[in-house]
Order: sequence, then C-alpha cells, then structure tokens
Amino acid sequence: MRLVVVGDTFAAGRYVDTVPALAERIRSVAGNMRLSTSKPAAFWVDNYNLTAREFEKELEKLRVLLDVDLKKLERELDAAGAPATPGRLPEFKAR
Repeated sequence: MRLVVVGDTFAAGRYVDTVPALAERIRSVAGNMRLSTSKPAAFWVDNYNLTAREFEKELEKLRVLLDVDLKKLERELDAAGAPATPGRLPEFKAR
C-alpha cells in the first residue's frame, strides 16, 4: 500500500524505473496547475482521474486493514492476555 501511495524511494534513489506514486502524481498536477488561470489540460484531468481511482482502491484496502484485520488482531491479543498497547482499549467487566 505504501509503495502505491508514496512510491519506492529505495529503487528511485538508485535510478531504477518505478511507477509514479499517487502522491507524486498529485504533486505534479497541483504544481502545474496552482498558478494557472486557464482550464486544466486533458492530460492533467486524466492524471487526476487515474490517481483518484487508484486512491479509492488503496483507501478500501486501508479500511479493511483497520476495520477487519486490526480488530481481529486486537481480539487475539486480548484472548492471549497481552498487555495494553497505545490506542487499544482494554476489555473490562466488573466482577
């Protein structure tokens, strides 16, 4: 997920061809259009639309990770008696 959104900085730093990351695409669109007073060229609109569709896919993966996978992991930690971790509320029942 990180590679798609932020990019492969390791490979890019070694001059390996990489697919442009979503953040890179948005920076490109914003940078080229921010001071323009004209209507965006079709290229920039297409680039934005492609990025938006890809971001929706990555956002759905993140939702599953947080709403399903993380909750399952937290239940398993509680069942194993693991100590509380930041952001994880303990299960508590008065006796």
